Amino acid sequence: MIRMGITLLAILLLASCTAGNSGLTPDGLDGVRLLEGTSPDNVRLSSSGSELLLELLPGRSGAFVEITPPFEARFFEEQWTADNGTVHLVQPVGSRLQIGVAPTREYSGQPVSLRLSRGSVDRSPSSPPQGNINKVQDLTVADLGAGNVLMQWTELNWADYDHNGEVGISDITPLAVYLGQSGTWLPSEPQYWVDGDGNGLITLADITPIAVNFQNSVKGYNTYRVAGSTPPAYGLLQFAPASEAQVNQGLPRTYSVTVSSPPDGTFTVRPVDFGDLEGIESVAAVLSSAPNLEVNLDITGQMLYDQSTGLPSTFTNDTVILRIIDDLKEVDAIEFGTVTPLANGQFSVSGLPQGQSLFLQVAYEPTVDLGTGGAKAPARAGSALYRRVSEIPEGAEVTTIPLRLPVGDDPVVLDTAIDLGMVNPAGGFFVNLDDTQNIPGDNPATPAVENGYTVQRDLRLNYVDNLLSGDTNADLSFVDEPELRDSDRDCLSAKREEQVLDDDDEYENRPELEIEGTVTGFDQLNGLIFLTNAIIEVGEVEKPLPNDVVVYFTEFTPFEFRDKINDIEGKLNPDEILAGDLLKIDLYALEDSGDILPTKYWVEHVRKVIDD
Repeated sequence: MIRMGITLLAILLLASCTAGNSGLTPDGLDGVRLLEGTSPDNVRLSSSGSELLLELLPGRSGAFVEITPPFEARFFEEQWTADNGTVHLVQPVGSRLQIGVAPTREYSGQPVSLRLSRGSVDRSPSSPPQGNINKVQDLTVADLGAGNVLMQWTELNWADYDHNGEVGISDITPLAVYLGQSGTWLPSEPQYWVDGDGNGLITLADITPIAVNFQNSVKGYNTYRVAGSTPPAYGLLQFAPASEAQVNQGLPRTYSVTVSSPPDGTFTVRPVDFGDLEGIESVAAVLSSAPNLEVNLDITGQMLYDQSTGLPSTFTNDTVILRIIDDLKEVDAIEFGTVTPLANGQFSVSGLPQGQSLFLQVAYEPTVDLGTGGAKAPARAGSALYRRVSEIPEGAEVTTIPLRLPVGDDPVVLDTAIDLGMVNPAGGFFVNLDDTQNIPGDNPATPAVENGYTVQRDLRLNYVDNLLSGDTNADLSFVDEPELRDSDRDCLSAKREEQVLDDDDEYENRPELEIEGTVTGFDQLNGLIFLTNAIIEVGEVEKPLPNDVVVYFTEFTPFEFRDKINDIEGKLNPDEILAGDLLKIDLYALEDSGDILPTKYWVEHVRKVIDD
């Protein structure tokens, strides 16, 4: 027996419906709008005070109506009876309510009753989500010659189960058709798209994605060229209407669009909804077959599990999984580029977007527990929830390396060494990461000075304490270095340092400091600011710092600007910090070392000051 009483927080008109045999007498339908061919013989409405009683006969295809309640539509309570074998929704639409009932295979033909009354909870629609679940993943581009480029992709509007371009009431119909099925489906099968939570089971829980994405609509896509070495300037190419896309039975629409563009560069698409608002940007497609990242990798110190055989092995290409993503905060992060294994420890990656931040993730499975030093069994395979990313096993170690590929034809060369063999006195082993990036083009910190430059990092992860240290003074020692919290142990701090102190009762009592100085160098990749003529302010006391200083910040440190000349302020792109700029840096000491500048601190924010 299937029962359901879930209210969706959003709107939509629509459904599939044709009349069925009626056991109802039409009554009280003056305030009822019948949607998409629902027969008046299948609907009966009555009222008692501020309550409404609605009876619906779903028939074979469902019944869908819109009514005006005698109370504010967004505040309502619902009570369903005789709803065995159906899926149903109630949704506020302005001052009215849209109601839909769809039969499943277990429906026995009885009328379904709904009692509506005034409620206390606001059930207004929420804004459409912007997560990666709605990001186009399969964009491809091809040079057609004569200044034309072919762009192809599949529409992604998650929870639009009937693929009509809008998430709404009609999407309960395909859910009812496949309800109860289970399996491991491919994107070429309709069940793949109706399994909204991606767990391999089509159940009433799959109505939740409809609630989350309700009113998310796609009337077409804007196409863009966002990078490239050939003029003209980048930007919007053209709009591709959904009316010209290919309709696929039970599957999302597919687009094939020819745009006028130079035969190189990076391309993306963005969905446009019925209100002409743009949605999330797609993965980037690069029109070039040449690799734009070369990786030389080595992992030493421990045996690793082979990803193919599951057996212990020394490091080989088969003991690691590489992927490149652009958002570490998204569970369903989308991959970029094509990774091609070469000789042992060597990989080439093509098709990566240029001019934006990326993250290379290296996944591997040591045969020992790095926290305890004891033996460790192979990790389990990834679950269906991770089916849109590389199959990184649950429990595998992941080391993350930030990248930024400059626009151009020459590849970035990354040399990465991960040492797992150094014993940690607190237990287990340290993770030592040494990576060097050889980057073509001019260093943004010193533009027009050199052709090509190198970025080098030495990091140590204390696996027991989840603390990450950087060798900021290049003395090959991690003693007295700043330590950042790295809760997910990926060698990239995942939170601002202040979050280390969330549970510290003395959080507000920690010493507040301000440093003001002139920039001599800025290394965004390694989180380093180099200052000269710096002054440190502690409370009401200002002290000049005797030497040039280096301030260590995290990848999530906020940057701001203050223009005193024009009396404006706001957020600052760190790329705009140049030598000679005046910066004010607010930070808190994490320990009292007795020095003017504390050894351990966290940065609250960095402000660029523009003054005459």
